[in-house]
Amino acid sequence: MRTYFSKKLIIAIVLLTASTAVNAATFTDVVYQTRYSAEINALADLGIAQGNGSGNFFPNDFLNRAELLAFAYRAANKVPQVATSSCFTDIALGMWYTDYVCDAKAQGFVQGYPDGTFKPASLVNRVEGIKMIIEVLDLPMATAELPKFTDINSLAWYYEYLQTAFAHNLVPSQMYTFIFGPAEPLVRNEMAAIVYNAYIKRTELTGQVVSSSSSSQVLVNTESSRPRTNVNFTPTDVPTISSFPWLYDGNFDALKPIAHEFTVSKRTSRKFVASQFYNGTVKRSPHCTLYVLGATDYQYQYFIGTVFENTCTVVATLEPGSYQWQVIPTVSNARLESSIVDTTTVNGTEGFALAKKIGSTATTNTLATNTTHNLFSFTVATEKKHTITVTNSQKVECIILPQENVDVFGFVGPKCNEEYAFPAGNYFMSVQRKDIPLQERVEYSLHLQ
Repeated sequence: MRTYFSKKLIIAIVLLTASTAVNAATFTDVVYQTRYSAEINALADLGIAQGNGSGNFFPNDFLNRAELLAFAYRAANKVPQVATSSCFTDIALGMWYTDYVCDAKAQGFVQGYPDGTFKPASLVNRVEGIKMIIEVLDLPMATAELPKFTDINSLAWYYEYLQTAFAHNLVPSQMYTFIFGPAEPLVRNEMAAIVYNAYIKRTELTGQVVSSSSSSQVLVNTESSRPRTNVNFTPTDVPTISSFPWLYDGNFDALKPIAHEFTVSKRTSRKFVASQFYNGTVKRSPHCTLYVLGATDYQYQYFIGTVFENTCTVVATLEPGSYQWQVIPTVSNARLESSIVDTTTVNGTEGFALAKKIGSTATTNTLATNTTHNLFSFTVATEKKHTITVTNSQKVECIILPQENVDVFGFVGPKCNEEYAFPAGNYFMSVQRKDIPLQERVEYSLHLQ
């Protein structure tokens, strides 16, 4: 059984139960289907998540450095010392965040920037947020084997903090795939899940809890009813598909992926479709990916599903070999309906062996009806800055896949229409429709500068 998850990362889960308020709608914009809603509501019941005072939490928004510090201090049950002088050039006395920032500097939790600023209003990225949470909640540094991220450099300043986060099981598995995105802004619902896990770990280590703001019940360490939204999961049972057409109708376990493997004996084109249902109703689309299985556990070639409305779809031309079809839910405990059927090649660029070379002259291309993507390839002889220019960005998006001979340390994921210093090696690029129905033809042009 092969999968992009590291087999050594079946991490023991710290289990607890929450008060009945965990399942209540604490914020008007946090409902059952909201990502990490259980963690958000549990933190609200503890007085840690306070929203904006008008009943909203804004779970899908980013947050800034000052907001994260305040959140972490509440989770640690710490009261900052009152600041009597400015600690950074851009931190004035009397601001709501002044005491948090200056106390954090005095305690060594934050260092600021070389120019003497803290930048309280700047968005906090994932690794900055993880460092602050670990530091403020006094979690011990630890080591763990990370998944085989292609964008994590083991020499980076944040590496030991990321190891600590994984060692303490702070990071929900839904936050990452083969990349982690260290420089991506941290989303508020992701922050809540990490802080919640850090709070539980701190409680386990110290026995200290924060009193609930709405009831006398607090989180305790028992297994029975811990919200199951952040299980680090490696599929252990990957059934083999023996014949096509194929239909699967079953239930997700919380937010765990469902995966199936199959082999192809000759070049063939197939359509893969996945939909999820909750209480008999189609909700939002799951995530779906078709992996080309190679000799190692890491897959360099894969097809990321195209999402339109409530369905995730891949239409691909496959070469002889082994494949894994994997679907990840976005609603806990939903029902999955997935199918794979043979289809016909539309325009010959849906497979890696058929990928067109990208040149320096702009060419016009078409996503034909019932096609999810076009595949292209290019080679970089020596590290050099390039821009892949793609038009019609309102209807198409690009996914760039470095291959095995690319040095992926520090590879943060280039985007089309942006200059990027590509390491030497071979690349594939998928251009796929963006929120556009399969019945619509989409034209675009592209070239490599």
